[in-house]
Amino acid sequence: MCLRNGFNPNLLYEMVFTAVNPLVLGVGYAAARDAISFFRHSAADSSGTANPVANRITKAISVGSSQSASFIRGSIFYGFNQDESGRKVVDGAWAQIDGRMLFMNTRFALPDVITNLYMMGDEAPVWWADYPDRARNLPAKGILTRCNATNTCPAVMETFGSLEMYAEKMSPDLVGYTAQEDIPLPPNVYRYYSPGVTHGGGGGGFTYNAAPSVSGSCIYPSNPNPSSDTYNALQDDFIDFIMNGTAMPPSVYPKLSQGQLVEATQASVGFPNIPGYPYGGDKLWPALSYDFGPGVDYANQSGIMSIQPPTVKAVLPTLVPRVNTDGNEQVGVPSVNLQAPLGTYSGWNITKSGIYAGQQCTLSGSYWPFAATKATRVANADPRPSLEERYGTHAGFVCAVTAAATKAVNQRFLRASAKTSLVSSASSSNVLTTGFTPTASDTALGNFVCTMAAQVH
Repeated sequence: MCLRNGFNPNLLYEMVFTAVNPLVLGVGYAAARDAISFFRHSAADSSGTANPVANRITKAISVGSSQSASFIRGSIFYGFNQDESGRKVVDGAWAQIDGRMLFMNTRFALPDVITNLYMMGDEAPVWWADYPDRARNLPAKGILTRCNATNTCPAVMETFGSLEMYAEKMSPDLVGYTAQEDIPLPPNVYRYYSPGVTHGGGGGGFTYNAAPSVSGSCIYPSNPNPSSDTYNALQDDFIDFIMNGTAMPPSVYPKLSQGQLVEATQASVGFPNIPGYPYGGDKLWPALSYDFGPGVDYANQSGIMSIQPPTVKAVLPTLVPRVNTDGNEQVGVPSVNLQAPLGTYSGWNITKSGIYAGQQCTLSGSYWPFAATKATRVANADPRPSLEERYGTHAGFVCAVTAAATKAVNQRFLRASAKTSLVSSASSSNVLTTGFTPTASDTALGNFVCTMAAQVH
């Protein structure tokens, strides 16, 4: 491509062209359905090749993360959890870290769930229960509408975190496209929110660094707060539920009715004034209402697009969770790291440079450490208590981690083996060790933290 006088690197160019021979990408739903059904029910395929797991499968669970989670949601929505013999395909479906409907059942579809500008993904209902799309004046419908009609719905576990609220436009899943009320959660859907995590969670650990490095295209350091420990335990819970009927832990997620979901502004969210780390969540990716032309069936997110690029009809309300005075979210299933924090863990980050400078930085969360000591905190005018003021001593920090881990195990949000590993990691960490000599007051605080932690059984 050539442009007279060249391209301006400060502009985003949209190219519209005529294409031919669109692929029938929606056939992927049928292919996955048929493959799973074959392994569950058939002795051999049409050419006589034996099914290697014939008569050995009693239950099936589909698991997808991010884009493949969107695929799972779409397959249920379009009725593909029923095979051609009318049987249920999977008994359980675990959709992780995504709240969109995959852009795959439209002519010239783009099977990419990030839903950047001018992409589909928020047209069909993204919620599970029957609920109206008031932004488009469409009647009540949900992801489970078709399978409810045929009694082929799976049990659903939905897990997501802070980044999905800021960069995956997740709030319509909870409150619809007009954000007027909480959408009821069907009895076969179990939802667990991980507060203060990036997309898929961070690497975890308890290494303290007062000035972590920044890499990539974002302004702030990456978010280390993990979700893997929680997800491992929830995996055990879900398998036990599907196989043995053991009740799932109660769903935990932010709700509008409880004042936990608000507009993404510093005042509404309650984000503190942290020197060097101003609230950047107001740069989130909002959901948009498009006009793709009269050939599109918005209730089913299918059809033929004739307006390209589409007309933006409205910016839809997109809500995020409130935070505490540390800047950390509290609602949901907090990791042990978040319960014994070393800093502020956010689901947003800011793009450093280029045409997207100042906007949400792709699928990246951010992190800003606490000061190690009270003296440093005061010198930096940081409103958040330092590690010294929180834990007193290294031993106090280890006790806080132990108490948080014990609580999570009791709630079935952490494996017992993970508790052992986390406590060991905290014990060997550098939190309040190198270069820090505790005062008598610090020791007293550390002892108090340990005394309180000992009451958690």
